Amino acid sequence: MSRWHSSLTPTLAAWAIGLCLLGRLLTPLARADDVSDDEFAQPDRVVGKAATLTAGQILASERFFEQIIFGGTKNGESSARVTLDQLALGKIDRLDQVCQLSDAQRQKLRTAAHGDIERLFRQVDTLRWKFCDCYSEQGCATARVKYAADISEIREALSVGPFGPKSLYGRLESSLLTPQQSATRARVVGHLARSAKTITSANARELQPAFRLPKSVVDCSWSGDGQHFICLEGDGHVELLSPDRLEHQVSVGVGRQFVSVDMSAGDRLLALGDNSQRAFVIDPVHRREFVLASENSQPVVRFSPDGKLLAIGGVGLRVALHSVGTDGPLRYFAARDKGRLTPEFSPNGQILAVGNRNSTTRLFDVASGKMLHELPTRMSHELKFDPTGKILAVAYFNGNLALWNVETGKVIKRANTPAKQLFSVAWAPDGQLLATAGQQGAVTLWDAKDLRPVATLDSPESVRCVRFNPAGTHLVFAGGAAADGASHFIEIWAVP
Repeated sequence: MSRWHSSLTPTLAAWAIGLCLLGRLLTPLARADDVSDDEFAQPDRVVGKAATLTAGQILASERFFEQIIFGGTKNGESSARVTLDQLALGKIDRLDQVCQLSDAQRQKLRTAAHGDIERLFRQVDTLRWKFCDCYSEQGCATARVKYAADISEIREALSVGPFGPKSLYGRLESSLLTPQQSATRARVVGHLARSAKTITSANARELQPAFRLPKSVVDCSWSGDGQHFICLEGDGHVELLSPDRLEHQVSVGVGRQFVSVDMSAGDRLLALGDNSQRAFVIDPVHRREFVLASENSQPVVRFSPDGKLLAIGGVGLRVALHSVGTDGPLRYFAARDKGRLTPEFSPNGQILAVGNRNSTTRLFDVASGKMLHELPTRMSHELKFDPTGKILAVAYFNGNLALWNVETGKVIKRANTPAKQLFSVAWAPDGQLLATAGQQGAVTLWDAKDLRPVATLDSPESVRCVRFNPAGTHLVFAGGAAADGASHFIEIWAVP
């Protein structure tokens, strides 16, 4: 296409540029035909130098803009519209489950959500003009810096939806419900944090968000006894929160740069890997710590189920196994290739699975160090044993999920998840459900028998971790928009 543009005569090039600019002016108006609210009046265009740009400059600047706004996905804008429409329908469906909306109420909410979506894409269009103008005059880097806040705001809205309290949808939702519906909703929301209903395949579609906590978290888990929710914060320190309302209990390592965390059963010791080559075993109650040198950078740490052993992975060629409280490793478990190694113990502590961000996953006998199986699929992110220890679920870089037979090393089932990359996988305590999360794909719940998706949850663009609580009554995920400066949060879901 670039050769075709370069061969245009000056007259034809001027006509081509003019038609391009005219199309960009008319397209948003056509989309907004059915919107009569004054709030959606067409914004002023910022033409500036755009009228004098060459066709090649227009294409280059617009392609780059599409990349940073929509992530470079195929049919980025149309795909984003479909996603936002699904988010809106999900919100309305969940409200309907609780409040029994009338058809008229549903339609009004749907219209309001459509208006919010149209307004968002007009904001995208206006920013496109400004960004491309700056791109052509001052370069890519300057344009990104100048409009970083606008880009972050739009990316966040595309991720979680433009349906906040000040949106048309948000304002209408607060006024549309009858007093009885409002009372029912308040009662249900208040009950969600204390819900005792186990999440199952049958009721997963009834899940409702209990509450959201603004917090940047890169990894999270519950303690084995369910008394603590453990968060590895984006700035590198660790925080222990209460399991129901996620209220602060203890902070560990403020001012330090930890990259992994695990808590032992019973003793409630914390294992942490820092951003160099050290692992720590910390007693947060008595404020004691034990330091272990690691040959791997950015150590990934995992306790055995009984809390007596500690496996240390990280970026390297092998995982070291330590007896907690001693210096030297007991043995090593070698990877095929160097990569980010993620160890995971089976529930009985007899098998250690070692995932590899660059290579294959291997299963080892803990007592002897003997390799039992090599799972040939490469590039894992997270891996978890089912409660029986007979099945290993592995989340892969390419967005795939696979279940492996631990005894034979053979694949049981695979699934293509909605995510561009799959970061996290979690088993429900009864082993009947799996939850997955990642980048550019909603948190999804799967029936473990056949990897059939049973529910998807409204979730941000990038979800770093998803976890069931030990009772199986609540599901938590942590994430946010991928853009720099975007807000991040933890959200808890439960069945009313």
